[in-house]
Amino acid sequence: MSERLVWDWDRVFAVNVKGMFFVCQAALRHMMERKGICFVNFGSISGQVGGVLAGADYSASKAAVICLTKSLAKAGAPYGIRANFVAPGAIYSPMLDQHYQDHAQQMERFEANHPFGRFGKAVEVANAVLFLASDEASHITGACLDINGETLMD
Repeated sequence: MSERLVWDWDRVFAVNVKGMFFVCQAALRHMMERKGICFVNFGSISGQVGGVLAGADYSASKAAVICLTKSLAKAGAPYGIRANFVAPGAIYSPMLDQHYQDHAQQMERFEANHPFGRFGKAVEVANAVLFLASDEASHITGACLDINGETLMD
């Protein structure tokens, strides 16, 4: 944590929190005229438990996204607007490959110790987002859908 510079912290918060805030703020103005619309924001398991690998800046920014989404759910409720978020754990991606290209043993160890024995898949996250955006989730708002293969169970 001590290695993080102030500009790292500011950059991560600018993207993850301020960026999401401004997008939600702009969209909310237009959405208030319509009913049954929803937001599905992206949090992270790191925003719920903190992070060592992810870093304090990333984890704190994702915790802020959680509170932002819950506040958005409260503000939108009188207008029939829902707001939820997904909190993925370790999801396989090309970015993950890039990060672990020189650390194959570390990646194998992580997968071996994961409760499901594998990283999650992007399609699994996408399916969760589709559900939250669907009419089947019309009475769900302010909620977090954890997509982490049993890594975190609250």
